[in-house]
Amino acid sequence: MEKGTKQFYLVDFQVLPSALKNTIRAKELLKNGTAETINEAVKKTGISRSAYYKYKDHVAPAFEDSMYGVATLFIIMQNDPALGNKIFRRLGRARAEVMTMHKGIAVKKLTTMSFSIQTAEMVLTLSELVDELRSLKGVKEIYVVKEE
Repeated sequence: MEKGTKQFYLVDFQVLPSALKNTIRAKELLKNGTAETINEAVKKTGISRSAYYKYKDHVAPAFEDSMYGVATLFIIMQNDPALGNKIFRRLGRARAEVMTMHKGIAVKKLTTMSFSIQTAEMVLTLSELVDELRSLKGVKEIYVVKEE
């Protein structure tokens, strides 16, 4: 095998080391909304953040339909055109294909934006993308309204 070439194996979950099992569990907690942040997920599963980041990109279910779905994000944010541009850039960097976008009317210096994005080509998980968007100054809240 050439250096840098990936090989994939189907392995029974029960024979995996605990660090890998707990990384998978942490990713599931983030995906299903039981945990809202990576910190919360790793605390619930008993692994360190470094272990999570070490393995998170190397473990995934053999068959995961939601990897190829559509998600709708509903964002409450400050009414700032620069912030809207930052959100679009983050979506682009994550390779989230924007299918629809709607910006609401500003009320008391806040506005809403909703995005329907295709997640098939994303380089981040949906949870990671939401965490990145939440970290932008001026973003007040993000809800994942729908995931197919």
